[in-house]
Amino acid sequence: APDVSATALKFNETSPTVAEGGKIRLTLTATPFQATDTITFTSGTVAKATVEKIDNRTVEVTGVDAGTSVITASNGASTPVTATVTVTVTESA
Repeated sequence: APDVSATALKFNETSPTVAEGGKIRLTLTATPFQATDTITFTSGTVAKATVEKIDNRTVEVTGVDAGTSVITASNGASTPVTATVTVTVTESA
């Protein structure tokens, strides 16, 4: 199959929250849906949340400390297509 580059990326979750020490998965929608890009996920504030890529459409976020972190997905193109979502980490009870 030919390589297809994404023209847009969007997280499906709009205001995700995770507890300290907890994990959530975020999912990505690519346009066109058959895009074959290798997606890289990063956490803007690793002191608050860390990320582990599951696949090119899924990232697992682990809450580290109460606060927020901006999670970014990028296709790594020369003019990258990106998506961002802010994860809120809540204090564990």
